[in-house]
Amino acid sequence: MRNSNKIWTDDQLPKVIEQCSITIQSDPDFIEAYLDLSLALKLQGRLDESAEVIQSALLRHSEIGQLHTRLSDLQCMLGDFYQATIHARQGIDLDPLDYEPHYILGCALCYLGKFEESAGYLQKAVHMEPDNVNARTMLGIVLCRIRQWRESIEHLTYAQDRDPNNRNTQEWLKFAHTQIKRGK
Repeated sequence: MRNSNKIWTDDQLPKVIEQCSITIQSDPDFIEAYLDLSLALKLQGRLDESAEVIQSALLRHSEIGQLHTRLSDLQCMLGDFYQATIHARQGIDLDPLDYEPHYILGCALCYLGKFEESAGYLQKAVHMEPDNVNARTMLGIVLCRIRQWRESIEHLTYAQDRDPNNRNTQEWLKFAHTQIKRGK
């Protein structure tokens, strides 16, 4: 998310939540306040409340892709992958050059078992942000699921080189190598 690079300490979050709530009451069209409030709630683990904040912002501003993208991210975190795909697609429609809705849609589709479609969106995400380890890892996993071993190994190796302690990446990379050795 564009504003997810904000750095707040845990003890600052209640004040951020209070200030954003006051700002939204006085200026309900100030989108950044909704995004900040949502992020602060998310950081506190209050995912349902965070999603409600974004849903209320979408009632006023359904034309803002970043809101759809934030909601899709939260829906993925809450395990509502179907709804996440709907909002990620809207995020892409409204901001087709934004990496994040492509990545989130690819992840949600993977969790729904739609690996071929997932791979397409994750490939777009990697194309937009080639150094993104999370996108490379997820694409590598999805490519394993559709038995594209060599391409999977390429992405997983890239991710492994940049994050050598990621056990998930290690396990999928080993799996892909094993499949090639077996001639599958």
